[in-house]
Amino acid sequence: MFKSFFKSTQTKTHPLQSSVLNIYFIYTEKPTPVVNITPANQVFRGESVTLSCELQGGVGEIEGPYIWNKNGNTVSPSSTEQQLIIQSVEYSDRGEYSCSGTVKGIGRDSNTSAAVTLTVFEKPTAVLNIKPGNRVFRGETVTIRCDLQGGGDFEWTYNWSQNSVSSSSTSNQYTISSVTDSHWGDYYCYGAVKGTTRYSHYSAAVRLTVSETPKPELTSPLKGAALIGNPVTLYCNLKQSAGWRFYWFKHTQTPESETTTETHSSYTIRPVNVSDGGQYWCRAGRGDPVYYTHYSDALWVNVTASSSPVSLIVSPSRSQHFPLDPLSLICEGQSSSTGWRVRRYSLSESKVSDCSSGWGSVTGSTCNISYLIPTDTGVYWCESESGGGSNPVNITVHSKSSTA
Repeated sequence: MFKSFFKSTQTKTHPLQSSVLNIYFIYTEKPTPVVNITPANQVFRGESVTLSCELQGGVGEIEGPYIWNKNGNTVSPSSTEQQLIIQSVEYSDRGEYSCSGTVKGIGRDSNTSAAVTLTVFEKPTAVLNIKPGNRVFRGETVTIRCDLQGGGDFEWTYNWSQNSVSSSSTSNQYTISSVTDSHWGDYYCYGAVKGTTRYSHYSAAVRLTVSETPKPELTSPLKGAALIGNPVTLYCNLKQSAGWRFYWFKHTQTPESETTTETHSSYTIRPVNVSDGGQYWCRAGRGDPVYYTHYSDALWVNVTASSSPVSLIVSPSRSQHFPLDPLSLICEGQSSSTGWRVRRYSLSESKVSDCSSGWGSVTGSTCNISYLIPTDTGVYWCESESGGGSNPVNITVHSKSSTA
């Protein structure tokens, strides 16, 4: 405690009366300063930090000389400055700081303050991520996320920039429910400690590109008809980005005919049966809700019980066919061609039919088409009553203008 006193003298009022001296003592608490750290007790490496030794409570004001301590050791034994300034704080400046000073007008030391911990972190780096990827397609759902790597336990706001147009939010991600061409551009982000002008490092810029809905290509290494019992593998080829599931369709593009493979772009029928023959399509999808590509073009799979004893002969044999041209399709066997019929899958009608159904005339095992029209484009083959089949032949009827 400090002890203060004053005296009071009583003057004589009679020659025989003695004088009386009264001395009064006043006791006050010895003041204790407090260390305040600006901008905060948790700071980033490289920031400027100011520690102030301030008096809160007690008597009088505190003045120099000031004594600054770090981790119990004196770092500034007789400073005239009330503030200890660290211009560019480093990890080595971390620790517990305390101070003491002199009470103004009394010339006596104050108590030593309680220790205050200064914590130094590396300034966090922002990383921008785009899902499902930075190459997306019109109508897809896109999520853009800003993750801060490193730093302390701060409350952050997030700042976003797309082609120099800025926005901010308290969430570290936002979603574009149906992306358009206007969302194409370079994106970056950074964090700000809430209520301050203290920032993380900026992220690297990530370019988001927006393209037309893709169309996969359906292929198979199969040449000619597949034999019963052998495997048949179909491939749904999609070059654009990743994260797709693949959907396979037979005969019709409906959910009832759909088969899904999680992440594989191939689909194997093992072992293949005659009933597996037909028209196949594929498409891909990703995201939640699922975003679908276009359907592939159709691929015809023909299945036979053995090496086909019959072949489909096209007469006249041409690489191109045109409207109004006549055409004959002949089932020609190694021995007898009796019992074989010509069938086709029409691309325009998406159905299988016989030559005798109206688009041709039948003479034995020959189908004659008196004149071709564009709707005759399709896949043709010979088929027996038992379900055996020849090699399929693709015939496309070109308009004359397309070859000019």
